[in-house]
Amino acid sequence: MDKNNSELYLKNCKIFQENERLRKQAAELKQENKALLTELTHRIVASISAANKTTADCNSKKTDPKK
Repeated sequence: MDKNNSELYLKNCKIFQENERLRKQAAELKQENKALLTELTHRIVASISAANKTTADCNSKKTDPKK
């Protein structure tokens, strides 16, 4: 009985260690995902801003006879 309990205890310890490792990995991936999402958001905003500026420049050239 003691041998069986010892084996189960060791398996349980290994499961807890693996669980902790996976939690850390998940936290790192979550942080990386958040950073990538922030970068993507900034790129999208910059792209939209550039497109709006280009459109505004084109529109001002069409309406301003001096240009």
